[in-house]
This record gives sequence, structure tokens and C-alpha cells, in this order.
Amino acid sequence: MGMKQTLPSAPKAPTRLRREARLARIAGALASGATVTEIAATEGISRAMTSHAANSLECRQLIADFVNEEHDLMLGLFYRAVRVIEESFSATREYMTKEGQVVSGGPDHYARLAAAKHWREFVSAGRPTLKPAEQKRGPVTLEELEYLLKEAEDEAECKSVDRRGP
Repeated sequence: MGMKQTLPSAPKAPTRLRREARLARIAGALASGATVTEIAATEGISRAMTSHAANSLECRQLIADFVNEEHDLMLGLFYRAVRVIEESFSATREYMTKEGQVVSGGPDHYARLAAAKHWREFVSAGRPTLKPAEQKRGPVTLEELEYLLKEAEDEAECKSVDRRGP
């Protein structure tokens, strides 16, 4: 009589497979150096949706699996990056004269500072950020020492009274 007829729901498996395939494509594109905008255009989805998928735990896990499987390649890239940073520490500025000759202009401090920044980021990748160190107290004056000793004696006296009881 007034009963609403429901249609059987579509199976969830194809949707899940499509999502996993899209995540795999996004992870592969990210690993290849594509931007979120380029991936969004290729997939036909919004940049926000692409960014959300790219930052998801599943996508990060796919990239981590790729890196783990390509251990030799990653090791080679690591050493190549270290050599590039090392060479940057000895960068020099070069200028071109009106005649087209290249003249050395001395050390390139900006390139060297950039190399130091990249090295710091490279070495600290994957490590937790350090908490600021507590400042160490300077030397204690005689007055401060006498005060600290008196406080310690008073505290010890209070504890001994507490142990004896009322």
C-alpha cells in the first residue's frame, strides 16, 4: 500500500577501486614532480580535492612504499644531492662583460647560505623539532648561596618534624 520501494544499492567495491587507482595515480604523479594543479587538470577534479587526496595518509603510504621498493635509486639520489650541496659551499659569482667574457667575481654568499639551509633541512628531515634549551644559570653569588642553604636547612627541618609526628 503506501510502502516505498527501495532499489538495491550499487556495490561499493568498484568505487573503492576507482578511489585507490586515483590515489595511486596521484602518488605517482607527485613522485614524478607534478604539481597539484597539473594533477587536478589531468584527473579532471578540483585542486582542493587533489590536495586533500595528495595529503591523505593513504597517498603518503603509497609514496613511502615506492621509496622503500626503490632503495638503490633513493640511495643514489641521496648521494647526488649531498654532492650538489657540497659543491654549492664553494660557489662563486660570475659576471659577463660587454664583450661576452665570463669573469669570476668572488664567493657567492647567497648561494652558500642557501646551500647551508638546504643541508640543514636535508639532515633534519624526518626528525622531530628540538625544544629550546633551558638557559643555564650563571655563577651563584655568596648571598644567593647563603639563601639557598638556609632554604634547604628549613626544608630538611620541616621534613624531620613531619616524620616525628604530633
